[in-house]
Amino acid sequence: MQIKRLAATFGRLENETLDLEPGLNIIEAPNEAGKSTWTAFLRVMLYGLNTRDRTAGADKRRYQPWSGSAMNGAIDLSLPQGEITITRRTARANAPMGAFSAVYKDTASPVDFLTAAGCGETLLGVPQDVFERSAYIRQTGLAVEQSKALEQRINSLITTGEEDTSFTAAAEQLTIWSERAGVDIIKQHEGADPAAVVYDALAAAKARHTDVVLVDTAGRLQNKANLMNELNKISRVIDRDCPNSSRETLLVLDATTGQNGLIQAKEFSKAAGVTGIVLTKLDGTAKGGIVIAIAKELGVPVKFAGVGEGVDDLQPFDAREFTQALL
Repeated sequence: MQIKRLAATFGRLENETLDLEPGLNIIEAPNEAGKSTWTAFLRVMLYGLNTRDRTAGADKRRYQPWSGSAMNGAIDLSLPQGEITITRRTARANAPMGAFSAVYKDTASPVDFLTAAGCGETLLGVPQDVFERSAYIRQTGLAVEQSKALEQRINSLITTGEEDTSFTAAAEQLTIWSERAGVDIIKQHEGADPAAVVYDALAAAKARHTDVVLVDTAGRLQNKANLMNELNKISRVIDRDCPNSSRETLLVLDATTGQNGLIQAKEFSKAAGVTGIVLTKLDGTAKGGIVIAIAKELGVPVKFAGVGEGVDDLQPFDAREFTQALL
């Protein structure tokens, strides 16, 4: 995803635009020139405005246009699916930025996979609270000092726009867990074709008379067409080299996932033919209720539940226990 232009009537900004270039953009301006207002505007455009917040510092009060105009905004984006424009405008005084639309620029037809509530999560792959903790440094947030937390936040902002997870981190974690579990691991260098890695793993399994092969495709964003196409290629390799094998395709969902989880599930099911769901992070405060809608929509069962980070913390899913926890 590339953000190309922001247009805002928001706080001190009155019908102002900000054009962005590919790569890292740095806004350098004097104090009180509107830098923090632009960052707040971007957050609101992606995740919406909390109109229920009645505190003195609520965004709907803090960023009410100084001119008295209605709060409005637009973002031009470039996605694999095409060029789109997202707008949030004020249709009613008691619901600032409440009217949402997302359309393709060339045809003006709606972008079906973007909604007012799920826009930011769909585009970035994370809910608002995760975005604010990991990739959003605001004026009242983390102090700018030499610290590991700040370094992690800055690192999370540096991306080519193509990768969806850190290869090095994923490879290290998988190697550690394979050693703990006492199983072999097949991997290649960074940038290798995922389907080629699967081919090597199947060949090794046949040579070693191994009965089970686990393929971890790592985290993938459903709006990255090239990464989704790789899933199809992996599936074709398995069909060709192990045509009579018994195969499970499990979609791993975080229990903190909101409505975006349903969109993700639909897209992954199209690309990979999902046969079951694994629901993780049930040891926290999240209840994972969205999985009910996903299981119903796809017609597939929830097979495992993750309740911790230990080797034995991935357990068969118990529908009765899960339902009782929701009530």
